[in-house]
Amino acid sequence: MTQSQPIALVSGATRGIGRAIAQDLAQKGVKVLLGARNLQAGQKVAVEISTSEIQVEAVELDTTHQNTIDNLSALIAEKYGRLDILVNNAGISLDFYPDLSVREKLSRTLETNVIGTAALTDAMIPLLEKSQHGRIVNVSSVLASFTSREQADWIYKDVAMPTYQASKAALNSLTLGPVRA
Repeated sequence: MTQSQPIALVSGATRGIGRAIAQDLAQKGVKVLLGARNLQAGQKVAVEISTSEIQVEAVELDTTHQNTIDNLSALIAEKYGRLDILVNNAGISLDFYPDLSVREKLSRTLETNVIGTAALTDAMIPLLEKSQHGRIVNVSSVLASFTSREQADWIYKDVAMPTYQASKAALNSLTLGPVRA
């Protein structure tokens, strides 16, 4: 890895949007740290999306556990000294789990989608500040849009995912100004 090669951390990168983001960044020559709650699953995906020029590195990351955030921050500081791109993609949706109470759905969803994102961002800001072009990308959802929801012809007007929608609206609010301790 060269000093000029960008380094990105993508949370929730073992499937879906996170995996696609990690793969696209690797194909563009970015050193990708693939954040995964299950390190073995992350290592499998890292091998699958690595290129001949870029080896994607799986790293343990569960944004609901501060120790994995702290350990990862220390690892990045020691191994790379900086972080150029933080992609906060980790997220869950529990709206369609009928056995969970509203309190449990909301608590778990906010813990992952909002609190975990804020905690990860806060831990990575010192490493992003060491980059010449540090940036943070928070992956939200059109379902968080208050404006679109009021449009009669909106494609998602009948989608009801209140805890997920609330969490992504809160994430949008955090995006306006990262939480700092």
